[in-house]
Amino acid sequence: MVKNWRRPGANHQAIFWGCNRCKASRSSAQAGILVDPKAVSKAVRGHELDAHDLSLRRAARALGTNENVLQRLIAFEHIASVAAVNRFNRRSQALVRREEIDAFKAKYVSLHTLTKERRLGITMMRKRLDEAGVRLAFDRVQVGARFYLRKDVGI
Repeated sequence: MVKNWRRPGANHQAIFWGCNRCKASRSSAQAGILVDPKAVSKAVRGHELDAHDLSLRRAARALGTNENVLQRLIAFEHIASVAAVNRFNRRSQALVRREEIDAFKAKYVSLHTLTKERRLGITMMRKRLDEAGVRLAFDRVQVGARFYLRKDVGI
């Protein structure tokens, strides 16, 4: 049970609950805590959601990869993420800033994106990049996809 606790100059609420043992002995004892609702909600919420924060699924779609590749890029600190509390189920979730995705896309390009832009098959594009001596930006096994520096590819 929550009751407003009015004191001059303070906005606090008192939270009361009954004691089961006290009810058995027919006593009317209650326990309570005096809290500031704004301070409690600020401590519980954590990072404030912003319109520029993307869930992993949306960030992966914006990047042109899948969620597993994005999680590996985050784990190896190629893309920064922030933890926030989901407002619907109150669970912690990783979010990626749109600026972070745009900066990554400006610096790196995936083999999949290159094939779509140049309208070539993946094997043909990979063969041309290997012949030109273009090196991978990240370890393919660690990240789970092939990424190249845009300046090396010439885009």
